[in-house]
Amino acid sequence: MYKRIFTVILVGGWLLPVYAQAETTVEDYVAAHEAALETHEKVVERKHQWTTTIDVLQASEEAAEAGNFEEAEALSIKAKKLAKQALKQAKDEKDLWRTRVPQ
Repeated sequence: MYKRIFTVILVGGWLLPVYAQAETTVEDYVAAHEAALETHEKVVERKHQWTTTIDVLQASEEAAEAGNFEEAEALSIKAKKLAKQALKQAKDEKDLWRTRVPQ
C-alpha cells in the first residue's frame, strides 16, 4: 500500500496540492503486523477469535517473506480490522446472550 505525502506548492499565486507516493517499508509492515497481533491476542484471551483473522495474518507473513511489503502491510491492517470486529462481537455477546434465552 502506498502512503500519500501531501505537499503544497505556490504557483502563480495559487496554492496547489501535490501528492507523492512513498513505498511501504519493512518497518511499516512490522508496525502494522505487531498492532494486528496485539489486537488478535486480546481476542484470543476472550476466546472469541475468528479463523479468518488467523488466515489473513498468515497470508500477511507469507507476503512479507516473499518481499511484498505493500501487500503484507495491507493484509496486516485487514487482520487488525477483523480482530477489532471480533472484539466488538465478544463484548456484544457478553451481554446479549441473556436476551436470547427464554425466561
